Amino acid sequence: MTARKVAAGLFVSLDGVVEAPETWHFPYLNEEMGAAVGWANAALIEGDVIAAVKELKQQPGGTITLAGSPTGVLDLTYRPV
Repeated sequence: MTARKVAAGLFVSLDGVVEAPETWHFPYLNEEMGAAVGWANAALIEGDVIAAVKELKQQPGGTITLAGSPTGVLDLTYRPV
């Protein structure tokens, strides 16, 4: 079995800011936007994210999407998953 891919996306303002999206992005989040970005089948991972993603990669399914966290993207980019 081939491991699933992890695709990362960030919330970025028009002027390139990725920090503190909760101050400018989430007031506009509703069900329509959640459906548009594919959050219908989303889960919040708490604790050891690297271990959780390693486990998810071994399960059948499509691409695993990480959204909204510059720190999470860096962790998954520079630490073996």
